[in-house]
Amino acid sequence: MTQMPVSGPVTHGKRTTIKFGACAILSAHLGGRRGTSLTLEPAATVREAVARAGVPEDEVWLVAVNGLKASWERRLEEGDEVKVFAPVGGG
Repeated sequence: MTQMPVSGPVTHGKRTTIKFGACAILSAHLGGRRGTSLTLEPAATVREAVARAGVPEDEVWLVAVNGLKASWERRLEEGDEVKVFAPVGGG
């Protein structure tokens, strides 16, 4: 997995490292990779992680943290695994 740098203001707390995965078409926002590692500010939310990864929020249908459906405002902890899913279409 590739480490994506943190930009913006630096806090004095310990930063949080998570695993971030994107399924199907959303992996294009990760340069075609299915997953990466993100370093975030302490108590960052799912919404902040998705933004840091460069995935447009309006393209995400479902977010899971550690295998369970999660809200956009869920606070992340060290070692959490976030996965984003796009809507599935068919015909």
